[in-house]
Amino acid sequence: MAKGNWKRMEVSPKKTVKKRSSVELESDEKEEQVAEIDPEEKHRRKMAKNKRRKERKKLGLAPPKVSQGSNKKKDDQQENEVKPSTKSQSPKAKPSKKQKVAPEDLNERQLALPFVFKKYPMTPTATKELAKLGFIAKQHKCIDKFNKFISEHGSKKELGIALNAFRKIIASIGWKPTEYTITAVINSCVRCGEQTWAQSIFDYYKDKISFNEVVYTVMFKGLAESHLDEAVAMLAEMKEKDIHPNLRTFNTLLRGCVRNGNIAIADQIFKIMAEQDIAPDISSYEYYIKSACIAQEMGNAWEVFNKMQEQDLDSPVVFTEMAMGCALLGDTENAQKLLHSAFATTGKQEVKKMSDRSNHARESLELWTQLRDGELKSDLQRLRLYLKNLRESEQEAPMHAMEASPRVIFFPREDEGRLSLPEIFDNKKPVRLEIASGTGDWVVQKAIDNPDFNWVALELRKDRVFQIWTKMVLQGVDNLLILGGSAEDILQNSIKGKAFEHVYVNYPEPPVWEGSRRHLLSQGCLNQLHRVLRTDKELSIVTDNHTYLNQIEGEFIEQEKRWRSTLENNVRFMLGVPEGYGSSYFDRLWKNGQKEDRFYIRRKKVIVE
Repeated sequence: MAKGNWKRMEVSPKKTVKKRSSVELESDEKEEQVAEIDPEEKHRRKMAKNKRRKERKKLGLAPPKVSQGSNKKKDDQQENEVKPSTKSQSPKAKPSKKQKVAPEDLNERQLALPFVFKKYPMTPTATKELAKLGFIAKQHKCIDKFNKFISEHGSKKELGIALNAFRKIIASIGWKPTEYTITAVINSCVRCGEQTWAQSIFDYYKDKISFNEVVYTVMFKGLAESHLDEAVAMLAEMKEKDIHPNLRTFNTLLRGCVRNGNIAIADQIFKIMAEQDIAPDISSYEYYIKSACIAQEMGNAWEVFNKMQEQDLDSPVVFTEMAMGCALLGDTENAQKLLHSAFATTGKQEVKKMSDRSNHARESLELWTQLRDGELKSDLQRLRLYLKNLRESEQEAPMHAMEASPRVIFFPREDEGRLSLPEIFDNKKPVRLEIASGTGDWVVQKAIDNPDFNWVALELRKDRVFQIWTKMVLQGVDNLLILGGSAEDILQNSIKGKAFEHVYVNYPEPPVWEGSRRHLLSQGCLNQLHRVLRTDKELSIVTDNHTYLNQIEGEFIEQEKRWRSTLENNVRFMLGVPEGYGSSYFDRLWKNGQKEDRFYIRRKKVIVE
């Protein structure tokens, strides 16, 4: 275009636009640094600038820094701001903006908590969410969302994901976790059976963070499973630090007393509750009376039962436990009265309201309540028949003491030699074993239906051993032996070779979380099962967990020359269980609505020459 044809745009009044920031210039390189613009163009640029600011704010980004070419007003503002001291900083050692500052005690943490600094598998969704949480935490200087993330995945028993998040807090972000963080990560470990890890975290942080009663209660939940004495010692530690336990803390410990049948510690807990003016609730009474009945200390049970009655509290569980306890010790008169009360209250106890829970949680509670009531009615029917037979026989009611019974053996025991099963049963009938017998429904019925065999029930928990023994006594079973303790330890140290004609493992507990290698049917256990089985005899396994099924099959593959499938066409497993296999709690659970697939495995012991 010719120079003479250029027409200058007139603007009135003339205004000079300030130099734009480097961030704004990079986003729109076509804009001029200094321009004379009309009001319409000015408005368009202003709207675009506001839009960019809103987008940055939405993403959580800081506003752009003011460039050196800013106007006088901005320069004055910057001069008035208080600048941090830079005397101790070297001008050459400026840290990178992306550099992550590790905590000073990172090496100490790595040594104390090595399992935390191991990287665990993550789902794509969890990986994305964790990255987002890290960005938010740095922007807002807050880890509350991290705590919630750890708690949610811990409740789902996704321990690896929870530990990855905890590591990110103490290593990548380099912040000090709060008591809520520690509660969440310890609870995750406890729920997944990693009590040693929970203890390590607790010990490391207990002098660094002020713990409350919630942290201790979570620790008790794990310790009460098998280390009840340590839990009681920790209760004394709370008193020294002036941390006050609440009702939930005490009920957690009392629940552990039930599992271990420990009435002495239950007594101690009730005394501490009285000293601190904490009134027991219905759960407290149920736990205490169950512990007393398992220990067969009916004097303690009656004392607490009477206090419960003074408060007009009724529980079908308590009535049933008291009736059983009285009947076993020959007190048939009180057993009959309590039996009547148990029948009158079973199925009528109000279910806890769960309006704030999901439909799945409400359905699970309803199913559990239905099954519990069914179990109670079965126990009561069994007791009623026992009392009826005693009346008809006109014989004096016998006294049965579990601890004195030759058919109940707890491990470890003083005599470390191997058991002689023919001497215990006083015959040479072939012996069949069930591992992880639970409450004993399956094995007791098998012993009744198959009197030509002797049966052994192996169960870890003392409260379940008591339930098996009670069923055995009330139904007059004399071809059953109960072993209480760890399956692998008992098989390895107390059972002679080729002792069993058949071994059954019904619904073994699968690994609690994905990264765990601890489970019942490990290589060590399979080795012991191969040793105690007779040649060409069989091992039967039933599970309703497909993931665990694959893991069990993996264990058998490592010993493929020692075990051979005896199912039709030599298939590895079959869907469902054989007809007439027997019934247990899990079968009733399946029939009452929890329609999970069940898988059946059968392997024959093979001798490798």
